[in-house]
Amino acid sequence: MIIRNGNIISDRDIKITKYTNKTFDVYLKGFLFISGKKLGEESVLYLAEKLFTNHKQEIFKEIYGQYFIYAVDRVRGTQYSFTDNGGLLRAYRYKDCIATSFLELVDFFGEINSMDLDFDSVAEFFQLGYPQFQKTLINGVNVLDGNQFLKWEHGQISEISKGLLGIDRSSSIEMKSFFSDLAFALNEKKTSLDITGGFDSRLILSFFLKYHASFELATSGATNHIDQIIGKKIANDIGVNHFSSIHSIDQIHVQEIEEIYKLTDSQIDVIQYHSTNQSNNYRVGRGMEAVLNGLGGGFYSDFWWLQDFPFYSRKKADLKKFYKYRIRAISFPMHVMGEKLINPCKNLKKRVLSKFASYTKDTNTRTYDYINYNTHVKTSASVYLTCANNYFKTYSPLLEPEMVKIGFNLKRKHRFFHMFHRKVITQNSFLLSKMRTAPGITASYSPFYIILDTIFYVSDISKRILKQILRKLVKKNFFDPKPINLGIYDKWRTDTFFKGHLEVLKELNLLNKNLKAKDVPNEMVGKILTLGMLIERLQK
Repeated sequence: MIIRNGNIISDRDIKITKYTNKTFDVYLKGFLFISGKKLGEESVLYLAEKLFTNHKQEIFKEIYGQYFIYAVDRVRGTQYSFTDNGGLLRAYRYKDCIATSFLELVDFFGEINSMDLDFDSVAEFFQLGYPQFQKTLINGVNVLDGNQFLKWEHGQISEISKGLLGIDRSSSIEMKSFFSDLAFALNEKKTSLDITGGFDSRLILSFFLKYHASFELATSGATNHIDQIIGKKIANDIGVNHFSSIHSIDQIHVQEIEEIYKLTDSQIDVIQYHSTNQSNNYRVGRGMEAVLNGLGGGFYSDFWWLQDFPFYSRKKADLKKFYKYRIRAISFPMHVMGEKLINPCKNLKKRVLSKFASYTKDTNTRTYDYINYNTHVKTSASVYLTCANNYFKTYSPLLEPEMVKIGFNLKRKHRFFHMFHRKVITQNSFLLSKMRTAPGITASYSPFYIILDTIFYVSDISKRILKQILRKLVKKNFFDPKPINLGIYDKWRTDTFFKGHLEVLKELNLLNKNLKAKDVPNEMVGKILTLGMLIERLQK
């Protein structure tokens, strides 16, 4: 959907639902609920009545989810548009237009062509996986700010701040009441919860058990991966259905890659997403209407601080160290870049560190959290959620800004050793808390289990730090592999479809003219396909 001057000028997004009352037409994409209301229509029409009729901006504090809204007041002739408070479900701003789809925007405006590529953003896409800081691969097309509220009157647009406070401020909600509202909002929806061997998905599961919600559990990964083993055991012990998605490349073909490209809206590495696409389709096939995951759980633990372990109370953050261990740990294969990307790639680290400096807080750990929220969350998590909402309604409750505030403002001792997770999970479900996690420790807050777990924890954190060091020394990733069949890379390197798009990028001097398909690193294969298909589209 594309909106210009308050009117819909293109409407290809089939995941947008229209709700109507006597005054308003409200178009919704994504996952939206209000405290005490059901997901979808009941929440949307309540929102229309309170916000658009009475113009009470305080209502934004009551809206939860990851969503896009466009509303038309048929009586007054005004229109409104905004995304969720975190800005995680992406909408795009281009000149005087707002769009829910990057590709629909590119297709509609024939003036956008390959000359409009943002080379800094392309360099970020290749090195970091995503364009950073609310930008896209195209100059002038930016991601809409979640704190922005747009209003059209007589064709004139006004940009109004929602007046939201930063994540360093106190949260206005309690976690247990929030999850009670979420469980109520979903009680008529077929719901699927991600379950892994970690603490974050288990934290969410514990609340769904506490509030007796109805749901299934699902896990992606290799057959004998620890996530699959623990996910199945948890499901068996608590008595709910568990579904496994095992990545298969047996039937992969060009049409499937092209379909993934459309569903992910040219925002992500299409090969990397192939496994997720299969998992999503399995859920669609089971009739799932809403999916929840544990993204954002790092704000309740010391995950983003580990490079400074155990010095979590320093006044100054080491941004170079953070970049080295948390952003780009392995050196980038600069030799594959073409003339137009060599300098943007060489200057990327300096450019990103300069931006990081603007996120500095009073301690090292708060700075790392703030950087994480404004980079990783706004890119990787945002793209993942936006893509997933093209299959079904998807939500990361731990990334709700009011929930992030809870984690951001916890005392360091409550985030160390997963103490916050332990306390909440144990309060919600003692059975769940006793089950082992992937590192071999429990999620229990009981002193007995904490003492036993300390031995495993010291061993686990030592291994994680060692893996980080080895990754820097030998330029190899020693962490658990992603749930993807690595044979997919060799399969596509030899495919004429890939070779054709490789040549497109070489002709534009984006890649080294001497680069051969067989020499393309794994991490570049899917990105070359994504960017190549975009350029092909722009050239048409």
